[in-house]
Amino acid sequence: MTTKNELTKKSDKELTAAITEAQLKLKQLRISHAGGKLKNVREMSVVRKDIARAKTALSMRGQQK
Repeated sequence: MTTKNELTKKSDKELTAAITEAQLKLKQLRISHAGGKLKNVREMSVVRKDIARAKTALSMRGQQK
């Protein structure tokens, strides 16, 4: 789980890379869940929220400029 402070310290490129990485992880989690192999279903929710936090931080930077 990422915090607001961690996200503000990252550059735009790092945030974009983090979003892409989290989206790939979420895709893998969904496949595992569909196959019945995922034990911690809450992890999908955490990853979705991390993606939203990163996108919000990126969006806020765009509005400030």
